[in-house]
Amino acid sequence: VVDNLAIREGFYVQPDTTMMSIGTLDEVWVEAEVFARQAALLKAGLPVAMTLDYIPGRQWKGQVDYVYPTLDPQLRTARVRLRFNNEDGDLKPNMFVNVVIQTDSVPGVLSVPREAVIRTGTQNRVVLVLGEGRYKSVAVELGQVDEQRVEILAGLQEDAEVVVSAQ
Repeated sequence: VVDNLAIREGFYVQPDTTMMSIGTLDEVWVEAEVFARQAALLKAGLPVAMTLDYIPGRQWKGQVDYVYPTLDPQLRTARVRLRFNNEDGDLKPNMFVNVVIQTDSVPGVLSVPREAVIRTGTQNRVVLVLGEGRYKSVAVELGQVDEQRVEILAGLQEDAEVVVSAQ
């Protein structure tokens, strides 16, 4: 695939002139931005799942190829390069995609389901089950958050029972 054609008939060419950029799309790199608070969980080789809005129901499997060493100063995000096979050619340059990076689990982390956390303007709370129909709302300090779970840094003890939903 010709990515850049910087030459036309009649142009003067010097030895250091780049006339065109040519590449293959059998394998593609995807650059993703990750929140700075999640950057410490990233490393090369982690599995990645990718979906495209315009091809529903299809998922590509790849891996983290490289974690860039600096953060974007304005966005406070870390960049990662992901690698995917593209044998059928559906992936094109400059597409927007959705990616999920599967990080290694951290042993000994206390977490609750995401729906159990009640977020107010000033603090985060969960409702403890005390038994015999009694409940108590307690303040908690949150750590890492993913799509299903929230890490609890302070405010809960291990084996505490919490209310997940009031439904």
